[in-house]
Amino acid sequence: MNSPLALFNLGGGEIILILALILLLLGARKLPDMTKGLGNGINEWKKATREVTDEINASTDRNDDDRTHLIIHGITALLLILLGIAILSFLSAIL
Repeated sequence: MNSPLALFNLGGGEIILILALILLLLGARKLPDMTKGLGNGINEWKKATREVTDEINASTDRNDDDRTHLIIHGITALLLILLGIAILSFLSAIL
């Protein structure tokens, strides 16, 4: 069973009984406020997890950009060194 309630091994009858008990304990007037608060809490949780995920992804992108710049600078420095060696070799051959 892939249902989230499979963890508690609850069937349909047990869920209805639990919901009836909650309705009796909280009353019909408080239940909408409770579910609204629960919904707001879930939305805040989703928002917070989305923000953390976005920050992690942005950090990863920044790290990739930093690595790319380092690689480009390293290749540029290597090419300049090779160019300098080629020029020195050329000058030493001429002189």
